[in-house]
Amino acid sequence: MIKKIYLLILLCGITFAAEHTTEQPLKVLVVGLGDHMTGNLLQAINPQQFKVVYGSRRTTDELEKQKEELCLEHVSTDYKTILDNHQVDAVFVAGPQSLHEQVVEECINRGVPVFVEKPLSMELATSKRLMELAEKKKSIVSVGYNMMYLDGFMTKEVGNSRVIANCSVGEPLSKGDSFEKVVKEGIYFASVHPLSTIYWLFGKTNDMNVIFYNEPEPNKFELQVELRYASKSNPTIIFKNCEDGGFHFNISRITKYDYMTINVKRDQDGKTIKQISYEKELNAFYQAIKSDKPTRSDLKANFEIHQMLDQIEKDVFVKLET
Repeated sequence: MIKKIYLLILLCGITFAAEHTTEQPLKVLVVGLGDHMTGNLLQAINPQQFKVVYGSRRTTDELEKQKEELCLEHVSTDYKTILDNHQVDAVFVAGPQSLHEQVVEECINRGVPVFVEKPLSMELATSKRLMELAEKKKSIVSVGYNMMYLDGFMTKEVGNSRVIANCSVGEPLSKGDSFEKVVKEGIYFASVHPLSTIYWLFGKTNDMNVIFYNEPEPNKFELQVELRYASKSNPTIIFKNCEDGGFHFNISRITKYDYMTINVKRDQDGKTIKQISYEKELNAFYQAIKSDKPTRSDLKANFEIHQMLDQIEKDVFVKLET
């Protein structure tokens, strides 16, 4: 009888300990509750890793409705108010681009891990400054280069002598904006996918130039960039818009995906390539927080990718002037 009582007490003790040592998901504040955040990022969250508890957006018209729909505990038009008054373990940022760098700097200074959508900034000096600040503060920051996390790119055939990135913007980005702004946004929003993929596979290169630039219609352009690496093979990376609003990749001799449409093509579970890539990146972000180690898309990677984009931008405008 005594043995049975002892065993019962022991089992109860083990159960109690297990219940109280199970890791709770990190409490997340999302800044920017637009379509990309709710339709892509939040769909990719592992609920055992992250729990979205707080939300912030600059306008009030949809805030209370989204609070109810997303089961949020607190919402505010001022994300700093939530950071001041609540326990926040991580922040996701996917608002207007101008908001990205502001929120990231605030999180770095507070020591809160932050995931931010690309581009972090349109200015190279800002990317450098935030990288140096994060290094000084030892902060975890991950930038949304989701295509760097696909299994198909893990073969890493390092060192190609010539990589060609073909990019096109097939629809107007911002009607009424200056031509210079349209081109700059096109480079930073369209070229960023192939460039970040090339960066992950082969590293940064300064040996690159724009070999083709064309404007078939107003606010649209086609761009071809050559990047040189020291080796023998010659893959071609093709990236272009498609009618369904997604993007097409064609990466020969690099990846298992000869051709893919990241918004449309689905795996056996019905997930798009885009969803899978975000799931993998958010898992890497979670592991980085737990291990206190950077992700492959940290601010150092972001700065080096930004240097490549900056050079492309300069080469394009040189071509336009000649």
